[in-house]
Amino acid sequence: MNPCSSTLASFSFAKRKRDSDSFDESRSKRPKNNVFVNYLFEDIGKSFVSHLKGALTRNGFTICDHTMLPVIGGGQDESSQLLKAIEESEIYAVVLSINYPYSVRCLDELVRIMDCLHKFKRRRVFPVFFNVNPSDVRSQQGSFEEAFREHENNVDPKRVQKWRQALKEAGNDFSLEFGSDEEKFLRKTIKLLMKMQNPQELFDVEHPVGIESRARDIISALRLSDQAPSIVAVFGISGSDFDVSCFIQDIHNYEYGGRNWKVHLQNDVISCLTGNDKFMGIHNDGAGKIKRLISGQKVLLVLDDVYRFEQLQALGIHSASFGCESRIIVTTRNKHSLGNLPYTLYNISLLDTKESFELFTRLTFGKDELVDKEFVDAIADHAGGLPLVLEVWSRHFTYHERKQWPRILQTLKRIPHEDIQKKLQLSYDSLTNRAKNLFLDIACFFLRMTPNIVFKVLQDEESGFFPDIEIQYLVDKGLIRSVWNCVTLHAAILDMGRELVRQEHPDEPGKRTRLIDHRDIVRVLRDYSGTDSVRSIQLCCNGQMEEVATVQFETFRKMSGLRFIQLSSSKLEWSSSSNDDMSACFSFKHLKYLEWLYFPCKSLDNFDMGNVVVIILYESKLEKLWDGAKSLKKLRILDIRSSSSVTKTGNFNGLENLEQLLLRNCLNLEELHNSVGCLQKLVKLDVSYCLGLKRFPWKMLGKLTSLQNLKFSYCSNIMKISHEVGSRKSVVHLKSSDETFYSISDSLCQLHQQRKINLSGNTNLESIPNLPPNIKKIKASGCKRLVNLPPNISQLQNMKVLILNECMKLSSKGFIKVTELRNLRKLQMRNCNLLQVSCEIGNLVSLQHLDLSRNPFSSLPESFSNLAELNDLYLYGCSKLRLLPPLPSQLTDIDATNCWSLDVMPFDSMQKAYIFRSEVFKETFIINELSINLTEANVPEWCSYQNEGEVLSCVAPMHYDKQICGVILCAILHMDVDQDPITIHPKMHNKSKETSHDHFRIMVFSGRFCMCVMFCPFDDTELVVEAGDTVILEFDNDDDNIDDNKVSRCGMRWVYEDDVLDSKLVISMFNDDELCSSPFEDDEDFLDDSFAS
Repeated sequence: MNPCSSTLASFSFAKRKRDSDSFDESRSKRPKNNVFVNYLFEDIGKSFVSHLKGALTRNGFTICDHTMLPVIGGGQDESSQLLKAIEESEIYAVVLSINYPYSVRCLDELVRIMDCLHKFKRRRVFPVFFNVNPSDVRSQQGSFEEAFREHENNVDPKRVQKWRQALKEAGNDFSLEFGSDEEKFLRKTIKLLMKMQNPQELFDVEHPVGIESRARDIISALRLSDQAPSIVAVFGISGSDFDVSCFIQDIHNYEYGGRNWKVHLQNDVISCLTGNDKFMGIHNDGAGKIKRLISGQKVLLVLDDVYRFEQLQALGIHSASFGCESRIIVTTRNKHSLGNLPYTLYNISLLDTKESFELFTRLTFGKDELVDKEFVDAIADHAGGLPLVLEVWSRHFTYHERKQWPRILQTLKRIPHEDIQKKLQLSYDSLTNRAKNLFLDIACFFLRMTPNIVFKVLQDEESGFFPDIEIQYLVDKGLIRSVWNCVTLHAAILDMGRELVRQEHPDEPGKRTRLIDHRDIVRVLRDYSGTDSVRSIQLCCNGQMEEVATVQFETFRKMSGLRFIQLSSSKLEWSSSSNDDMSACFSFKHLKYLEWLYFPCKSLDNFDMGNVVVIILYESKLEKLWDGAKSLKKLRILDIRSSSSVTKTGNFNGLENLEQLLLRNCLNLEELHNSVGCLQKLVKLDVSYCLGLKRFPWKMLGKLTSLQNLKFSYCSNIMKISHEVGSRKSVVHLKSSDETFYSISDSLCQLHQQRKINLSGNTNLESIPNLPPNIKKIKASGCKRLVNLPPNISQLQNMKVLILNECMKLSSKGFIKVTELRNLRKLQMRNCNLLQVSCEIGNLVSLQHLDLSRNPFSSLPESFSNLAELNDLYLYGCSKLRLLPPLPSQLTDIDATNCWSLDVMPFDSMQKAYIFRSEVFKETFIINELSINLTEANVPEWCSYQNEGEVLSCVAPMHYDKQICGVILCAILHMDVDQDPITIHPKMHNKSKETSHDHFRIMVFSGRFCMCVMFCPFDDTELVVEAGDTVILEFDNDDDNIDDNKVSRCGMRWVYEDDVLDSKLVISMFNDDELCSSPFEDDEDFLDDSFAS
């Protein structure tokens, strides 16, 4: 069975009535009763309701009502028993009859039902109108109006109001009105109640970790509201009601059942569709039989582990064969198995770290057993979220004593468990030989490299091998993936691939095709035991090698079949039997990739590697590349960065396909050979930090027609940027950061393809010339003498990012020019001596990020509110800033730390309140959360609740005329002056309702004494707080390594709906007698187990 289907098999499928339903309610808390019946016994208890309860019982429902409560013992309260029965029920059938509204018991019961409906998710209310007019109930007319008129004379008006509201809400929900035929009415009622039940699982699993959250995603992909039939392909690593439901597992294995596998598969599907488990007929037209069975039917068909399209063809699967609203779910490890069928793809997500921890703990440890968190964390990390690995490892560990577990884990990291290997190897075994080779090359060499590098190295036009096509084939098979533009594999699949290579010759690594383990590599290089079979060597981690190993350079003579070499460990010490510089002639005719840290040879003269595509020799001992010209026609990348002994490059003729030449930090490089001008395909040239470079071949640069990226920062002997740069119109990125540059050629404006320019650190630069109109990003931080921005800056309307930090001579005049860039998204002008922020800042209508920290202005203009896209505002260290203007409504982060003069929350003595004069606070409670960082050592007095440390608990006060709509949180943190910012994660838990909210924005603290204020709205689904609820607030430090920076004091303030008035938030000061509860609860037992781990 496909491991992704072991999750799918316990998914639930039913049309959801409400979007707010949760799939994450634990099984232990699911309702005990299917239906609770609310009715007036005297009216219909012995007639209709009696028949209804009987019908429900016969159809498998568990039911409860006020007559079925357990016998009350001494001291027990009947109302608590009733409330418990209601809370333990899933559906509330409210049967409304003529005299129902006269019953105080019925109405109180209904109020409790509606409270539970809001309190718990996964609950339903089902009103039944028995001989009453639904409009009388909803508008409370007729007998309902008369009943409430009587109640108002005898009962507390607030209690009557609750009855009215509960009846109104219940009456507006989906309902059923009684007709003349009771039997027909009962059948319809039962059918509707069945549909309202929370979905049942296809079959149960013992440890359902992470299942229901993924079920929600699959149900969304099914688009149950659509009429047309559809197919959903659930793609993963190997490892509404319907008229007919069918689940067939392990379809891939049918092919191992002999020539008649199609017949066996068809028979099983027909048996499932007809409900005849004993069906054994053999049909020549099984696909036609299936088509006739499903024709016109609303069918749910789940086909597990489909691997080839022929398997679907055997069943005649096509969306046109199914009735309206039918759904076909196919789990697969191979996207090609769907052929040309139209389908919606759902990539099943792996378990996250928390879910992996929970599953392994459930599988391995008893209920009261002590769990080694550090050990289980290591297990969860290496399993990579794959349930198959966690399940197999759990069984394996439980067979051994605890003291052996650490050694077993180390073994499993090197050699996968055979059960995992066999399961995951199924996908590999189905590959072509070429695809198998590519997969093993990626698993043993190209892991985490960019696809661009892999394509360049592996492409072979002569043999017709195009890796981009083959790699996509492996992606479709679920064997590899691309993450952050890198080729990656799941850890378990990586282990599987490397184990396949190890098994080639378990005891003789020199005869394997690929070497990856550092022990095997050292053994082969030291003992001359390599052979022509070795295709690749990769050693790139110092952490695995405990000590320096001396190895032999000549051993490469025996490995003439090498295609890929990566030796990036500093713990290899090279030795040679010859007395020369280890540059004896080596033939690497098949070599395509060479990467070698501390390459020990002085030149590449004696290396025969005509097929090489990439040469990367960081920090090598090279003194030169070669003498004369060298034919390396396939070479695309030549990178000898930080090779400090290189003094000259050599002739570049013969490198006509070179695309990247990287010479950065070659400190003693004196000249760049003039033949560089012949590199017509050169895209990137980097000579930054070549301090010894005496001259730069600017004229040859003019011949580089493909050049896009030119970097020559901190080349101290080059005093100016030549006009030849402007002749290269293809240049997209120019970086020339250097304190020695005193001028830049006006020809820069001719670089029409230029998108980015970096001039940071040019301390002598006074002016930036006109720039090309397509420029998108300028960085010029640290240009301390910069006075003039480009004269054509108003024309640079494609500009998105402008970084001008530490340009102290720009001042306010320079800022005015910046305000003409209407499409600018990010602006940084830290420490630019801005005495005033121009009111023209309102023109920057596209601005999302603004950093004006450490400037001496005292105020911000009113036009600030025009920045409708602004999300982040940084004002750190603006010590003279006194007041914030009205702020944009989308603003979510403000850093105003060390703004010593700022009173962001001024007290209004006339209103006796703290007032935030900004629209943001009104809109925040509808849309976003907002956090402000300030410098303060104490929690302000407007926080009604305060406590030492990072935990605070309180009881929501009783205000009958006010509704809580949010909360203001405050935390004080003491940090070292030079410490990097850290993050604090606030969590709130309503202990009374057992609901939590831990999705508040993470607060970023900086500065010695930091106070963070956070405005957090509540919504109706995650955290609801009502009067009398006990609420616990805790601030978690997201960095486990920081122990000394806990929150020293925290505070909290409730926000009510009427606090947000007239585009400002008004926080009135309560007197102590207005609060009905003590602000603190310091009992340690009270705080235990408040938050889920």
